[in-house]
Amino acid sequence: MTDVGGLRDVDFKVIFRRLIYLTYDAFSSCRIQLEDGKINEELVVLNITVNQFADYCLRYLTKRGLPDPEKISPYAQLTAELEMLVDTVLLITKRIPHMSKAQRQQLVRVHEKVEKFVKDFYTHIFDFDIKTLQASYVLTRNATKELRNVTNPAADYYLQILSTLRNSSSHILTQANLMLGYNDA
Repeated sequence: MTDVGGLRDVDFKVIFRRLIYLTYDAFSSCRIQLEDGKINEELVVLNITVNQFADYCLRYLTKRGLPDPEKISPYAQLTAELEMLVDTVLLITKRIPHMSKAQRQQLVRVHEKVEKFVKDFYTHIFDFDIKTLQASYVLTRNATKELRNVTNPAADYYLQILSTLRNSSSHILTQANLMLGYNDA
């Protein structure tokens, strides 16, 4: 069993990947709860676990760093944002009892799109590939424009998620450009 309380000799990327998979689980659980119209405690438990893994990642980055110091800042931001994404998903599920079936069905379609953006973004995060990150930024920007037309009170949560993905893309693109020497300074 992994010790998430201390800093044993565990590769950072292993713990970070686990944090990403827990985030995927949270999105999946939210989608199922939207489809069923019933909430359960699964996301509350997942949220606690995500918080523990995020704390571990941030402690690791602070105490040990990474072989490539330029990646510490992006990984710290990503860690905090993953935690925030799961918090936001938890807030969505708390709205389920107050939604009609039609509102939930509308959100399921939105949720599936946003969930795909999240998975695509974090699948490619280890590459720090500029073209993939630029494409992700454009897709989330376009989805945000589209989502602003959705008249569901919980749609604001998805706007927040897309904003987080855009900010992540922008931050990592900036870091990647600096690492590759594309800065104008």
